[in-house]
Amino acid sequence: MAGERKTFLMPVVALSEEFRDAFCNGVLKLYGQGELRPAGSGSESEVEETVRKMRARKWEVYIRKPPAGTDRLDGIAMMLIAIGEQVKRLDGATESNLDDAYKGWTSTSQPS
Repeated sequence: MAGERKTFLMPVVALSEEFRDAFCNGVLKLYGQGELRPAGSGSESEVEETVRKMRARKWEVYIRKPPAGTDRLDGIAMMLIAIGEQVKRLDGATESNLDDAYKGWTSTSQPS
């Protein structure tokens, strides 16, 4: 219907904030457990500063029904493009270069 506002299961702003906080907490947890090897010096203060910068930014997180049929492949491709764009934005916000750290990475190898 024209002029109708879409409704979602959860408010998008609240969902985005919850996702951002969960992601940042996960980064700190993985780093603390030695499971995350960041680029650069990888010092605790550098990781904490990066997470502080990530928390300071407004994130936009959306959930939608996954595509079906012939639109499925297009939908997956669009999601991968969106992920790549977010990695670029994250690189800019954190002054790091995640892309270089994972060049040549495959499911059977580890990042260099």
